[in-house]
Amino acid sequence: MTTSKEWGLVMGRSCEGRHYGRRASAMQACGKRVGAACGAFTILRRVPAVGSGAHRTHGRTGFMERVEMGESQHSEFDLGYAAEQLRRARHPLRRQIKSLYLRSVLRELDGPSVDLGCGAGQMLERMPAGSIGVEVNPHLLAHLRSRGLSVVDAAGSADPFELAFLPAGVYRCLVLSHVLEHFEAADACLRRLLARCRALGISKVVLVVPGWAGFRSDRTHKTFVDRAYLAERDLLRCEGFSAASITYFPLNLEAAGRLTAYQEMKVVYVSSR
Repeated sequence: MTTSKEWGLVMGRSCEGRHYGRRASAMQACGKRVGAACGAFTILRRVPAVGSGAHRTHGRTGFMERVEMGESQHSEFDLGYAAEQLRRARHPLRRQIKSLYLRSVLRELDGPSVDLGCGAGQMLERMPAGSIGVEVNPHLLAHLRSRGLSVVDAAGSADPFELAFLPAGVYRCLVLSHVLEHFEAADACLRRLLARCRALGISKVVLVVPGWAGFRSDRTHKTFVDRAYLAERDLLRCEGFSAASITYFPLNLEAAGRLTAYQEMKVVYVSSR
């Protein structure tokens, strides 16, 4: 079972690992194309490998602010963390680039949806009418509600993957974006989530996880989820769902995930019933 404490370390989190290095003199061709797709070129940087003293070279797009967060400076429940999330969400250039990533997910939604781990609400505010967000930070919850967005507080839930706070027969889709990789038993979490979505009448689940470089860039990531991981654990077809599509963004090429931390894999699960 996923504990509320473990979940609290995940909800609303974006990459906050410490990044080091200087601009490299040479660009890898694929890295350039990824950077161009994001509206900025990709620079090669040195980042510490997760869980070791080694370093690994990977791409990092220049449009992101290079704030060295190190280990999280704020609890995910406090005002400081919420303020940082909102500051980042309001940055004009970040908003423009972020919108490209959001569109990749939003095009999959065909009715009232759930954003499980909505953070500052960038996805939630663009979702179809009748959608709802799930969050644990009380300050982010208050901010989202002040904007008229529908959100539910999951801080008191023993296991948010059970979705006990959602009514049945209301929502058609659920988005789990940059959350699953934070759990050690990611396969069990996904199975539990899909089972509950089926019971609630949710017919589509959109899973978004980082590529290899993105996974390595954040010390809080615990499980690297890729196509091979899903296949090896029989997660491409399970709990009444099947993976209808697996795509990559911004460059639809799995290998690009090793060159830039901003490459994502998107898996669209649809109910088989």
